[in-house]
Amino acid sequence: MSRPRIVVTGVGVVSPLALSADAHFEALLEGRSVVQRLEDADYCNYPPILLARVRDFDRRVLIPDRMLRKLLSPSPAYALAGATFALTDAGLASQDLTECGLYVGSVCLDVNPEAFIPALRESIRGEEVELARFATHGMKLVDPLFLVKSLPNAGLCSIAIQHQVLGPNANITNGSVSGLEAVIAAMQSLGRGECEFALAGGYDCLLSMDMIVDYLLGKRLASGDEAPGRACRPFDRRHSGMALSEGAAFLMLETEQRAARRGARVYGELLSYGETALPGRLIDSETEAAASLAAAACAAIAGGGDQPSSIDCVFGSGLATAWDDAHEAASYNCLFGGARPPLTCYTGSMGFPGAAAGTFSLVHAMLSLRHNVVPPIANCEEPIPEFGIPFVQRPLAIKPDRALVWNSDQGTKNAAITAARYRE
Repeated sequence: MSRPRIVVTGVGVVSPLALSADAHFEALLEGRSVVQRLEDADYCNYPPILLARVRDFDRRVLIPDRMLRKLLSPSPAYALAGATFALTDAGLASQDLTECGLYVGSVCLDVNPEAFIPALRESIRGEEVELARFATHGMKLVDPLFLVKSLPNAGLCSIAIQHQVLGPNANITNGSVSGLEAVIAAMQSLGRGECEFALAGGYDCLLSMDMIVDYLLGKRLASGDEAPGRACRPFDRRHSGMALSEGAAFLMLETEQRAARRGARVYGELLSYGETALPGRLIDSETEAAASLAAAACAAIAGGGDQPSSIDCVFGSGLATAWDDAHEAASYNCLFGGARPPLTCYTGSMGFPGAAAGTFSLVHAMLSLRHNVVPPIANCEEPIPEFGIPFVQRPLAIKPDRALVWNSDQGTKNAAITAARYRE
């Protein structure tokens, strides 16, 4: 029995750029940036922090279930809304979804450390924390639902509850490749015949204090020397780091046969995928990582019956640090020889959204296939010539037939998917 063809029939995003996929894509095409400087008084002694927030997210409108509205922290709330948008776009929001699969990539534990500060303050006497006082006074100040609100599968559960999506499911928590790996898991499920349609995507929020400090100590954040909207410069001579972000991106996957039965509109076809891991980088940061990402991409391309020369566009990561940009460029040059497809990314416009990074790129690939235009890299004004890559610096009006989407978590974990223009 041959593997079914898998098509995308709906997309949905919640991003700092917009709360709809079309408006989000239009902002990308314009090269707009919504990166801002963090002005919170709690960070007054920090170096400049640049980030991009989701704006105008009205829970009363976007989360109709009152219980979920109360329980969900920001990032799983974005997941629920993004999944709803994808279902609506596919024409399935009001349909029976009991057989629909659900595959979600998320952060490991969505805990807000500031939630414990009142309890700790109440428990401190002098310079010590008194456990007895914490038990009698401090514990009462801890939200009794904090664990429920922090679970890594909160987004998946809320989608299942709101829309009664009751088919096979999995939640992937594997760093920034989580979202793309969730789509791969959905493709595998459809390929095995476990379901005929599946909702897949990723979500994250990197704007909490612990995440900001983590990336700051890792020296991965943009310097803030320029205007915020111009500070994140992927592949540019003046790149100095990334901006942190948040959001969710989801896609509706169906077998070609099922999509045809209901006359669904198709964005594009998902051909194949590849995944690699380089555990040596966990203990040796100098371990060569470029070949690992290139191997994931090569597996995805070969799995679709193609060669690297068949790829018309690459939707990359563009994290704007010296190491990340050099790693991605080395991966590109390791994979592509004479044929040099253009490469684009979106982080100059809206920062880095963690576990949702790869699914945003895949949504952009689907919209590019549909609209015959590839969005540019915001702020890539002086591309590093040593990379030798044709970066997309302005909207590129082409009719791509094959697209490669890849994502790497600092070279340690890598995932790639190939997509194609749909032809019956």
